[in-house]
Amino acid sequence: FPAAQVCRHLERLFQQTVSLERTGEAKIGQLLALGRELVESMLPVLRFSLLAPSHSQESVDHKQRLAFSQLLEAAKADSESAVFDLSTESGRLIAALLREVHFRRLGGEELEPSAATSFAALLEEMSRNWSEPSAGQDTGLLAAFAQESHVEARTAFLELCRHLDRFCFFLMALEPYQKVAAAGGDAALCWLRRSLSHLMQELGKALLQLREARLAVVQASKKHLQELAKQLPKTGKLELRWMQDLRQVDDQRLDELHKTLSKGFAEVQSLISAAREVELKSMAKEGLQSIASAFLSADFQARCSLALPDRLAAEMRQLASSAAVPMSAVMSVPASS
Repeated sequence: FPAAQVCRHLERLFQQTVSLERTGEAKIGQLLALGRELVESMLPVLRFSLLAPSHSQESVDHKQRLAFSQLLEAAKADSESAVFDLSTESGRLIAALLREVHFRRLGGEELEPSAATSFAALLEEMSRNWSEPSAGQDTGLLAAFAQESHVEARTAFLELCRHLDRFCFFLMALEPYQKVAAAGGDAALCWLRRSLSHLMQELGKALLQLREARLAVVQASKKHLQELAKQLPKTGKLELRWMQDLRQVDDQRLDELHKTLSKGFAEVQSLISAAREVELKSMAKEGLQSIASAFLSADFQARCSLALPDRLAAEMRQLASSAAVPMSAVMSVPASS
């Protein structure tokens, strides 16, 4: 067959051998996209489940239009806005959370850490204050949730903030692995198995804890919603606005995202397993042998017009031998621990 066809065949085999499978790149990209959607979908839980509506004239329709980028921008404001009531503890906490670098990066920004009071410091301070029977003044909570009967709900809210921060941090730590997979294929991810596996475990744990905290917060809000519904039409205007704002929380979609992400983390673990490494080595070995066989074919040799480099023919004959393929030429992956 024509020399051009042989060359195309060689090029295809070479690319297959060098890059191997790129399933990991696509899978990690999918996880990053789903993780961002989870973070975005979780913000209404923070903003509306336990907190009292702002005294501003902001309408529910306007809240619905707020995108993640708009929330990030609002969090940077030094003065009180219609989005975050910075005169309250909860408003300052959520704004500080969104000022964290990993949230900025998730929104497509590259910023240095803010000089404002850190999220971690605020969280610890509020954990002490909100664990008291009465949460105190200026919490930003709906009055009912500041009472002694809702200490567990307040704790769950703070845990929700804590685990959302952890999840977003670990999610953004996954981004460089996608770039590595794009350059080196699944083989490169296998080489990074130990660190990537640990990161997957951290993400999985953060996801589980995030879900548990969310369910506790949502359960408390739904229970109070039912109590207020029994009091209609005597329910106050503030409580009515709070009831309307709860429509922003899409619990069904959050459950779907949790399930899909959990499955995705397990799939990445499978992609970098020792069994997968053996499979990739076998594929690379076959590819190298095919390259050597094509190179040594009579059709290819007959069409060569340039002298072969020293020892190239001997090396190709060795490579074509199934018993003599140097596995170091296929890939060098650290042994499983």
